[in-house]
Amino acid sequence: MNHVVSNPLRLSLLVLIILLFAACSSTPAPTNSSFDYVASVKLNEADSKTAIEAAYGGKAFIFDKEAGFAMLGFSKEAAELSTLTTETNIDRFSSPVNAAGFSAWAGGFSAWAGGFSAWAGGWSAWAGGTPVPAPVENNNIWNQINLPQAHAITRNFGSGVTVAVIDTGVDVNHSVFSGRLAPSSMWRDYVDNDNLPQEGSSSGQGYGHGTAVAGLILQVAPKATILPLRVLDSDGQGDLDDVILAVLYAVNSGAKVINLSLGATDYSWSLVLAIQYARANGVYVVASSGNFGSVNSTTYPAQNAYWDQVHPFLISAGSVDNNNNLSSFTSYGSGLTINAPAEKNYSTFPGNQIGYFKGTSFAAPLVSGALALGYADAPAAAKTQLFDALTKGGYSSGDYWDRNSGKYSQGSIGEGVLNVANFLRSIPGWTEPSTSKYKTSTSLFPNGGFESALSSGWWLNSASRSTVRQSGSYGLQVNPWGSAGIWLTGLKPNTTYTLVGWGKTTNADEPVQIGVSDYGGINFNQNFWFSDYTSKAVTFKTGSTYTSASIYVSTLNATGYVDNIVLIEDK
Repeated sequence: MNHVVSNPLRLSLLVLIILLFAACSSTPAPTNSSFDYVASVKLNEADSKTAIEAAYGGKAFIFDKEAGFAMLGFSKEAAELSTLTTETNIDRFSSPVNAAGFSAWAGGFSAWAGGFSAWAGGWSAWAGGTPVPAPVENNNIWNQINLPQAHAITRNFGSGVTVAVIDTGVDVNHSVFSGRLAPSSMWRDYVDNDNLPQEGSSSGQGYGHGTAVAGLILQVAPKATILPLRVLDSDGQGDLDDVILAVLYAVNSGAKVINLSLGATDYSWSLVLAIQYARANGVYVVASSGNFGSVNSTTYPAQNAYWDQVHPFLISAGSVDNNNNLSSFTSYGSGLTINAPAEKNYSTFPGNQIGYFKGTSFAAPLVSGALALGYADAPAAAKTQLFDALTKGGYSSGDYWDRNSGKYSQGSIGEGVLNVANFLRSIPGWTEPSTSKYKTSTSLFPNGGFESALSSGWWLNSASRSTVRQSGSYGLQVNPWGSAGIWLTGLKPNTTYTLVGWGKTTNADEPVQIGVSDYGGINFNQNFWFSDYTSKAVTFKTGSTYTSASIYVSTLNATGYVDNIVLIEDK
């Protein structure tokens, strides 16, 4: 991780090089255990803590029948005598140098144009009417993940959802966190064995990491509640037992989303058991994928995302650049769920400051914030169905360049790039509020489909009306190598529009595309890769003299189906 900090009193810049953490019943309170090794045992109803300790040796610092397992700590000597398979504990999570390493930011920096002061207004300046949160330097990444559109259609801004930040702690005195932290009686510091999870020493390589993560979550979900749980020291190192204790505590404390911007290079069955407990309680865990910059280098627990009976509640996050190409440092491949921009994300920094940050640690909180938005807005029956909406509502991964194979590859790097507005629209039962900042200006398929006749104005090339539909009676079928489209007139110059549609393909290797052209900007499209209907969004802004645009649907060597296409205009 790299970050740069602005001090509003001096308007000077400090360059810090921080390597990303390789992606990081009642639960016991923090303890200074310092166990060399740990091991976990699944529990039966008849088991007792005393019997477990007598059978395996070690000290059972977790004995939770509701979670279904006990966790025992051992000295090196005791571990060698135990019949259990033990795992190393001390500094299991750390900040190793990645394959390429990070160097200081090149080129130097000047003060921001106008200067930056502390976020004295805090979170309240973000919620309500402002579609793009402060600081404005994040506008590009917010537009990239369609956050302004999401804030225009969300009802609750994450209100009522607690997000546990299991990290280096946070600066609990930062003005942005005023009124946004859980009650102090719920805070925990598993490093210093107290209840004050304040960031550690400012000389540490990990200093400010958790503060930045929490700030990014609140920029996406400004009315969410942050539960700070410190498990990593100021150098970004932490013990396995502390992370597991924090996960169990977060679940039992009512968190609905857990952010783990940390990781380890080796598998931990004990941590899997803790995440299985989160899954059993409907709690989403978001883990950063790691910074090794190569395929199949995803760290743990992110790499567990599709295995070990934790799917779909464990979600792993990688990083992309501003063109939706994989970042040079991101780990990808096995286990990766979704990607988000994390090459220069501005966020909170200790001392009432702001800074910018780089690494997959800062992709994860964007996903956690999106889940908080979705959880707060989702109908009750859909709160445990957010995974499909998150991944199928993301931008297609077909545009990614696979550095190892030297070609574009759809299947090896995850399910796409985070699209927050499309995620909300893809949640089962979710409806757009009538008070939305956006309005549906054009329904391109009347009455939810081609109900009575082909919509006037559509041209067809090997395409036709079909009874294969997302809703209503009819949709549009586009045969292999076919296309269809409509020329829209009466648009407004310099106006942002979002094209939303549903589609599916008969061939997972050959998507159906929906796109826009001839509007005064670069041609842009989205791909439907799935055999079930999913929604996609294409956002574009008309040029200064443009009052029209071309909307098209096309396929390659597959039959594609689309339905319920609407155009949403920024009021």
